[in-house]
Amino acid sequence: LEPFRKQRLDYIKEYAGDRYGDNGTQHATPYNLINLYVSILSRRLAPTNPRAFVQTFDSTLKPTANSFELAVNRKIEDIHLGTTLGKFVIEALFGMGIIKTGLNLSGTVEVGGIDHDTSEPFAEIIEFEDFVWDLTAKTYEQVQFVGNRFSMTAEDIFESGIFDEEALEKLAKHIKGGGQNDRDTVETANNLVADDINNEEVFKKRINLWDVWLPAENKVITFMDDDSSFALRVIDYEGPENGPYELLRFNEVPGNIMPVPPVSTLYKLHRLTNKLMTKVAMQGDRQKTVGLV
Repeated sequence: LEPFRKQRLDYIKEYAGDRYGDNGTQHATPYNLINLYVSILSRRLAPTNPRAFVQTFDSTLKPTANSFELAVNRKIEDIHLGTTLGKFVIEALFGMGIIKTGLNLSGTVEVGGIDHDTSEPFAEIIEFEDFVWDLTAKTYEQVQFVGNRFSMTAEDIFESGIFDEEALEKLAKHIKGGGQNDRDTVETANNLVADDINNEEVFKKRINLWDVWLPAENKVITFMDDDSSFALRVIDYEGPENGPYELLRFNEVPGNIMPVPPVSTLYKLHRLTNKLMTKVAMQGDRQKTVGLV
């Protein structure tokens, strides 16, 4: 997936422009076509929270259906599903939109910077840089594994209740032995603003973990994001048949599992337009007009 990740990062840099901190694009962007394109489409495709409409053919169940409809719509607002879907669309424009859904069965924990309450459903964006799947498959239904990387503080890991004592003991020894993972050497979209942040400036040190879903075995395996060989958790997956991930791919390629990002078709036109506009502006600055006396 590395070539796709690098291309996605190039698209995001152009979207951010040359005035986005020190790590945006190095090219002048007086007319940012990619930013304009993404802004228009994201507002049109995911403008607000979706609404549920619950019906029943049994007249005696209509009050129950109405109550259920109100509860679902309230929950949609509580988990800010509209905001998530907006990010879902934007991610798909740059590559592929990925949402992980599920039900939090542990205590209230922070995962990837987002709090998940006990027994609450969640739908969270998975960045493409934190996603992995079986590239040998031609369709999603044929994949042998799908997974995502996420981060938790050590405190949340040990207090969440989702790992057993044996796993926590192995994890504690591994961390104490210097086995903590580190992604600072990997360039990601987050580095556009976080690249200059020193490890000492991080408020709480996070530990990167992986969740991998195995469709054939119907299992979810959790392990650390390093070269450790032990699994922290292996559980049976209980959920939708297509797994815990919802994907949005706009332009699928026949016989291939990876789509063509819509932004990629605009990328060279965006670069060419800004290059020509910058050249014309420089010519205008150099031009001298001598008036008649």
